[in-house]
Amino acid sequence: MRKKITIRLKNEILLTLKNESFEVSNESQLCEIFDINIRFFELFKRSKNIKIDRQCKIELLQWIKQGYLETNNSLFGKTITPPTFLDVMKAASVLNDDD
Repeated sequence: MRKKITIRLKNEILLTLKNESFEVSNESQLCEIFDINIRFFELFKRSKNIKIDRQCKIELLQWIKQGYLETNNSLFGKTITPPTFLDVMKAASVLNDDD
């Protein structure tokens, strides 16, 4: 699927490249486009930063140059996966320690 890159989306991509990580949050347009379920992350953490590798950065830059992003077979889209059961349990144990 192709999606036109708006100014807001371009700014989010540039911020992601600058920070070298992707922030999973309610405001993220990339979450919406790639059907990233932020509820998994928000149960245990307000936001989760995911480090993105060099290939993903190249892909993000290509999208900006093209003026649209391509969701099919996206390296970036495959990088962001929901947390595993183990991740959830670790996060829950950290929350319990705070009480």
